[in-house]
Formats: sequence, structure tokens, C-alpha cells
Amino acid sequence: MLSGDDVMLADYLSGDFYLGFARNTYAVGPQDGPAKVKQVRALYKTGSCAIMYGTGRDNLSDVLGVPLDAAKSVIRRHRARYVRYWEWVRSNLDRATIDGFLRTSSGWTLFLPRPTAAMCFPVQAAGADLLHLASLRMEAAGIPIVWPNHDSVAAEVPVRNVLDVALEMVRIWEAASLDLFGGKLRVSIQIVGPNARYFKDERDEAWWAAISRQLGVKP
Repeated sequence: MLSGDDVMLADYLSGDFYLGFARNTYAVGPQDGPAKVKQVRALYKTGSCAIMYGTGRDNLSDVLGVPLDAAKSVIRRHRARYVRYWEWVRSNLDRATIDGFLRTSSGWTLFLPRPTAAMCFPVQAAGADLLHLASLRMEAAGIPIVWPNHDSVAAEVPVRNVLDVALEMVRIWEAASLDLFGGKLRVSIQIVGPNARYFKDERDEAWWAAISRQLGVKP
């Protein structure tokens, strides 16, 4: 939304941006099984974020654990598919070079320590602006937020109210993204019941199980 790249937005709205990027650049196809799709998606998620924040071919090769040619191919495909995004990045770099700083719509200002910060800051700071605004509105609505978690928040409520509160939180997040960016971002819900544990993904669950084994306690 920030860059005005309609192709990137379409991939986001497809339901899974990273897998959409992989499919639309022919890194994975209908003939590939679930294991291959999962592997490629993980690579393209890490690769896409790293590329957007200014990594080069050599570092991307190390991060992904792939040959240099494969890392170069991922970067080339990203730049070829998201042309408008990269024009926006160049505009930010040019403006930061001239002014020496970048500023979000809410007024958050960064005086740039290095050029690549001009690639990372606009996206990360916009996410922080959204988290800040949504959190203030949830607090004003009486929703008991117990902690933020990167790009999400957790609320602790009685079981009888959980669905109503979750839907109100979604409404607040969507309204905040509309006010800040001019469009609604997708918002997902994860409900963790009594005596259950929150895991972001299966890797978190595996790490918790391994730590519990080391401590000699039940996961």
C-alpha cells in the first residue's frame, strides 16, 4: 500500500504473499507436492523480507543456504515483478540522501545512519505506527491487552467473551490500517484456550518441547 505497487498488493491479497511471489515467478508450480511448496515458501519469505531491507546476493546466499546463482535469481525475480515498489524504494533513497532523514505520516523521524536504513525504515516504521494506533484504540475500547508480539497483540478475556472481543479487535486493526494507509490489511485471529500454550508456528512448538525436555518438565 505504501509503495502503490498494484502487483505486490495483488500478491498480498491472494492470501499468501510469499507463496504468491514464489508461484508467480515460477519457483513452485501445481506439480509440486506439499513438502516442496512448504520449503520454497519458507525460502521466499526469508528472501523477500531480506531483499526488501537491502540485502545483497552474497548475504542472501548465506541466509537462505543456497548457491550464489540461486540467491541472485531470487533478487532478480523480485525486482522484475515488483517494479513500482523498487521505484518507491529509489525515491526514498534519493529523498533520504538529500534531506538526511525520513519521516512517517505520524511524524516519526529517523536520521539515517546508513543508506540501507532508507529501505527498512519506511516499512518497519509504518508497521509500528499501525501497532501504536491500534493499541491505543483497543485500550480506549476497554480491551485488556497483555502483551505485544512483533506485529500482533494478545488480550486476556473470559472465555464467554472471547469471540466478541476478538472480532472487535479485528475491526479496530482494520480501521486503523484504513486510516493510516488508505486500505484494509488482513487480520487473523488465534484463540488460545485455558491451559493451552501460544505458539506462533510449529518451530516454536518444537523449541518449547526441546527446552522442556532439557528441563525435565512436561511441555
